[in-house]
Amino acid sequence: MCSSQNNNTNNVVSVHMVNPVVDDEPKPKAALNNCCPSTPAEKEAVFSPQWYHCVYPRKPATRSDPIMMKLLDQVKELSEAEFEGENCLEKISGRSPWKLSILASGDQLCAFIVYKFVNDRRAFSVGKLAVPKAMRGRGLGTFVMKWVKESCKANPNVDIVTLSSLPAAIKLYKKIGFKKIYTITQSDPDEELVEGQVYMEMNWGKSIGRRSIISAHMATAVLPQECPRESLVRYDPPQDVGEAPEPPVNPEEDELKFLGIEASDPDKAIADAIAAQLTESAELPPMDSKPTTEDVLHILLPPREWAENGRHILQHVNNQPSTRLDVIQLQEALDEKLMERQARETGICPVREELYGQCFDELIRQVTLDCPERGLLLLRIRNEIRMTIAAYQTLYHSSVVFGTRKQIQSEEGKDEAEQKLQELREKRRTLATKLAELERRCEAIERRESERNNIDERKRKEEIDFLKHQGQHLQTFLEGLEK
Repeated sequence: MCSSQNNNTNNVVSVHMVNPVVDDEPKPKAALNNCCPSTPAEKEAVFSPQWYHCVYPRKPATRSDPIMMKLLDQVKELSEAEFEGENCLEKISGRSPWKLSILASGDQLCAFIVYKFVNDRRAFSVGKLAVPKAMRGRGLGTFVMKWVKESCKANPNVDIVTLSSLPAAIKLYKKIGFKKIYTITQSDPDEELVEGQVYMEMNWGKSIGRRSIISAHMATAVLPQECPRESLVRYDPPQDVGEAPEPPVNPEEDELKFLGIEASDPDKAIADAIAAQLTESAELPPMDSKPTTEDVLHILLPPREWAENGRHILQHVNNQPSTRLDVIQLQEALDEKLMERQARETGICPVREELYGQCFDELIRQVTLDCPERGLLLLRIRNEIRMTIAAYQTLYHSSVVFGTRKQIQSEEGKDEAEQKLQELREKRRTLATKLAELERRCEAIERRESERNNIDERKRKEEIDFLKHQGQHLQTFLEGLEK
């Protein structure tokens, strides 16, 4: 596993060896699993049993040391084999900022790293990192980077940066928490840049609220192109921190995220455990560190940033204590802003909510400068209020979405129902017409039958009258005959 950064060469070698200081405490199992060989024979031949849980200071070594001479020869051989014939020892000199640290067990080279501190020891630059092939697959690359973290603890503010074009090195850096910033697209010998190198960085400092760290990491974000609106929070004058970064062409490729190692790695479980430990230790500050009031203030109220005329503008929160007059002026400014922006006095008003939020942030700033503990308590109250409002907003949006979904579901069969209703109405009209026709026919039949019955009844009545008359006549005739 190797990492390379091209630099100018020098003649004199100045070496700092990673020399373990051994104590008598029992060795933790996790530490033994990080780097121990797979067989007892290899463990006796290569590794010392009192090597794993030690502190690693850098002890200067000279060429008069025979063990160091052998280690330097191994470093030269490994460097030429892995870095296209380049001897990394040539870049190390008394005047050069680059340093060499060797991880070894006896006279056996385990790994080496070339590094330097830059920008007044605010950044740790990894130039080369290599592990012999016989030692690979044991987490030694991650182990060296853990030593880098221990070395950086002496600096309260440090960004560890690296340039590499080797896939194995990039994979290692991503595994232990480095974040890809950009890829070099054009070589620059003056700046020691080579096309295809990936610039990566990670912060392992003790204080996460320092302005230098905030400035370094905020440069990777997409900046707003407009100056923020004037706020009730008191800020320092804007600062020009450099050129504004160009927005990423492919946000998915430039996304800063933690990448685990793939299943094809031989010691995935060990490497995952080391990566988890390194990531956890990188995020948590040491127990003996105590953040300053300025650190707490910058964490509570991050600086504002924007792009203006191609420049990256940064504006930090003012760290000067406030007086009673400042509080009165804040109240007057709040009332003036409410009237100027025509905020509603009652009901839901985003303008009033924004202004009162700015006023609350300014009060948090003033209280934090006087007592950071009270400022943190007010921050918790502010976050609780925002969380409650966000919960109500989420509930409202969920209700709107639920109602809309129900309305859509209710309207899904509306067209079919309307079409069916229209068909039923047409059928009803057809049946009504048919019924009217049948009723007319029925009335005609009833009228005809009634007339026929009347005629038949009249005929029968006439016949009955005739027969009655005839019977009466015959009866009279018979009576006449009898006489």
